[in-house]
Amino acid sequence: MKAKISTFFFILLSGFTFAQEDKFASEVSALVEKYKTIPWKKGGSVFTGSSSIKFWKTLEKDFPKADIVNTGFIGSQTGDLLQYLEELVIHFEPQKIFIYVGENDINANFWLLSSVLSFDSRFLLHVSSK
Repeated sequence: MKAKISTFFFILLSGFTFAQEDKFASEVSALVEKYKTIPWKKGGSVFTGSSSIKFWKTLEKDFPKADIVNTGFIGSQTGDLLQYLEELVIHFEPQKIFIYVGENDINANFWLLSSVLSFDSRFLLHVSSK
């Protein structure tokens, strides 16, 4: 009986973990597909992060001289951006990267100074290696 219960919880938790890891996959895929059909220039500016970026309706007007790619995605936290960094930032070979993340981390009680520093160092390491 213990083996059955353990197996049940393992399967349940495995499914939960998989669902959590994949919660932005469809939105990120939609962004990737969007930019296959919309012209963009290498060396432009990527604006990315949470929904504050995604729903910034006047971005092109506010930065009229910039070639802008907007890859903001709803509900993202710092770790989510790192997970999809290749698709949402690196792929576009930007000259400038603007990131807005953090408020969803605060809402999830995740925001600690160590998290910020960890994100900064991992992000810079990823970007500078490309």
